Amino acid sequence: MLRQDGGEQTFNHPRDGRLLVMQATFDFAAQSDLKLTVLVQAAEDGRAT
Repeated sequence: MLRQDGGEQTFNHPRDGRLLVMQATFDFAAQSDLKLTVLVQAAEDGRAT
């Protein structure tokens, strides 16, 4: 599994408003068409909480 950093992402959620998240994407070495993307809520200063 190989990791690709996605960095900071912002989403406008219809109920919760602005969401700031850190994104990490993992590629499976044995299956190039399969990826796992993880979103972790971030603090306003950009650190994962």
